[in-house]
Amino acid sequence: MLQDTKKPGGDPGFFIFSALFKADEIAALASRKWWSLRTGAECT
Repeated sequence: MLQDTKKPGGDPGFFIFSALFKADEIAALASRKWWSLRTGAECT
């Protein structure tokens, strides 16, 4: 999955993929935080 990491600006498809992956990661963290606030329990 990580072919074009050496080339700066590499494959636009890879850039989009990594951006989506990062957004998904942030969304998962945010929902986990929201859920822990909602339930009042701290999820690790």
